[in-house]
Amino acid sequence: MILLSPSFLFFLTLVQFVTSSPTDNGAPLTIPLRRRERPAGTFIDVAKMADNMRTKYGYQPVLDTTLQRRQKVSGVSIQDEGPDVSYFAAIQVGTPHTGSSDLWVASTACQRGCQGSPLYDFQSSSTFKDGGTTVQVQYGSGSVIGELGSETISLGGFTVQNQGFIVAQAVSEGLVDAGSSGLIGLGFQTLAETGATPAVQALAQSNQLASPEMAFFLARNIDNPNVNSVNPGGTFTLGGTNSSLFTGSVQFIDIPNDITPSFWFIPVDAVSIGGNTINVSQQESGAAIDTGTTLIGVPSDILNEVCSQIPNSQNGTGSLAGFCVIPCSSSINSAMTFGGKSWPINPADFSIQQPGNNNQIVCVTAMFDLTPNTGPTPGAPPQKRQNNIPNPAFIVGDAFLKNVYSVFRFSPPSVGFAQLGSNGGGSDSSSTPL
Repeated sequence: MILLSPSFLFFLTLVQFVTSSPTDNGAPLTIPLRRRERPAGTFIDVAKMADNMRTKYGYQPVLDTTLQRRQKVSGVSIQDEGPDVSYFAAIQVGTPHTGSSDLWVASTACQRGCQGSPLYDFQSSSTFKDGGTTVQVQYGSGSVIGELGSETISLGGFTVQNQGFIVAQAVSEGLVDAGSSGLIGLGFQTLAETGATPAVQALAQSNQLASPEMAFFLARNIDNPNVNSVNPGGTFTLGGTNSSLFTGSVQFIDIPNDITPSFWFIPVDAVSIGGNTINVSQQESGAAIDTGTTLIGVPSDILNEVCSQIPNSQNGTGSLAGFCVIPCSSSINSAMTFGGKSWPINPADFSIQQPGNNNQIVCVTAMFDLTPNTGPTPGAPPQKRQNNIPNPAFIVGDAFLKNVYSVFRFSPPSVGFAQLGSNGGGSDSSSTPL
């Protein structure tokens, strides 16, 4: 299945992907996604997810002060297993060996953290080239150590020669499992720790794609109590869109001209709760659209406004600090506005169950405070990274993206949304307003 982050990413499988090759003109290729296993009776650890996201985007974590802030974001986020958290697709690595990689891949040289994962055998590939340099990539929830190399990477019938990647030799526990072998970066080269051009960007730049786009439909299973194993998770379309999954036209919002393409970074106009609109100031409107993230990170003042609009809600404490605790019986109409158009969020995506005291279940909003006690002053412009890359004020993850058909265009750099069609399940906005 697929996972994305500020610089999109895939979990990779080492199962060879079987599909018809794209036509000579690079017609769009649609790849089915699978959803990572959800153990029965488990919950998403929202507190850990939130801290991983804060760390990944350069903000201070709240719960685990030992997490290291990175000087440069690699664009990869790993979260605990849970409903609609991780999505996978398969690619092919090497000649003749099949595997899975692009940013990094668990290899036969891996000595830690790769148990049970299908492994890439670089010694069996005639196209592998050793870069001779050891590199460590630090993520919010772990790290990868390995050797830089280059290899032939294939996604369906599309091929990238001499793709730079990391041959993983040690991986933090939990970054890969029996169903995955690594991560593939799908964003812009600016964020790549290795300096390599990400594979999809390389395909777009080499004009192998009919259209310099990739698109996603992410299936919803969060409200299905019987989801206990790897399940269909949607589709990833490379080189265009799949018109059977959406209706109407795709509304594109350009990445601002004064921002170096890095994250898929677009402005947010407003957030609405129960029909009440919360306008977002221009100074704090920047949002990273991140399919590798489950939750929606928002500025402190926006989260406070959201919580104030929900009856019988309260600010979370302890491990739930930075979240709004809401009645589990609530069916909340919410939406986010981009480019002047409002996109509703299914109530099942907005409310997340958590274990509480005395074995009681509590619920929190999918929106959380990205910068509690540490972030920029409300209304102040976000800090800039190197290369004119701002820290995004919003992180918009799958709780929103499951409700739209999302399209990511390399030229001109932009993100587009479209209304899901009947094949995509649509978005349920029929709940009773607050």
